[in-house]
Amino acid sequence: MDVVDLRADGESADETDYATCPMCGNEKIRYVHIVEHPDLDENFEVGSSAPRR
Repeated sequence: MDVVDLRADGESADETDYATCPMCGNEKIRYVHIVEHPDLDENFEVGSSAPRR
């Protein structure tokens, strides 16, 4: 599992282009967790709570 910080160096919170978690619907995800699933060909990009489910 990889984690990506969507905020660029020197960027303010107001300038950050946040993501939305498709699992929980949280609309302000800064740290995107990229999760693999053995039964699927694609990865999921989710918030911090979803990988533990």
